[in-house]
Amino acid sequence: PDSPDFDKAIAVSELGARATGGVTLMSTAVIFKTRKGTVTSVDWASFLERLKYVPMNVQNAHMVLVLLDNVDKGVPLDREAVGRVIQIASARWTFGSYENLRFGAFFHNETRQPERAFPYLRRAVELAPPGDPDIAKMLVELREAGLGGWADELERMPRSSSHSR
Repeated sequence: PDSPDFDKAIAVSELGARATGGVTLMSTAVIFKTRKGTVTSVDWASFLERLKYVPMNVQNAHMVLVLLDNVDKGVPLDREAVGRVIQIASARWTFGSYENLRFGAFFHNETRQPERAFPYLRRAVELAPPGDPDIAKMLVELREAGLGGWADELERMPRSSSHSR
């Protein structure tokens, strides 16, 4: 954010977002503006609105993971808005087990509404192959967090015949 070119990067991202109609450059602008401290509720609202209608393709779906990577790096993105991005994108794109685990972890760890995590954790289990180490780790972590009931319910779930990571 201290770079003299940072404002140019924001401007190029916003211009590109307008020119392409996509959401990847909008997400970049939101991330950059958050880092600079200039993001507004209008920025987020425009981004969320466009996400509802943009053709969902691999690039637009991947943008959700880029947002989560930035959350993991400590960028103070609006947690409620990131949650809305996850909800909108996951309603429009079929994410795999790993991505659903990340979504569940975000809701459990980053919001004040951890109950929103469970549907994503359930989907992750449905899509994971038997014996998936990520699922096993998540079950242990749920028990350690005092959510043994969730872990028990997830362990009893049938698995999908097709597996995605």
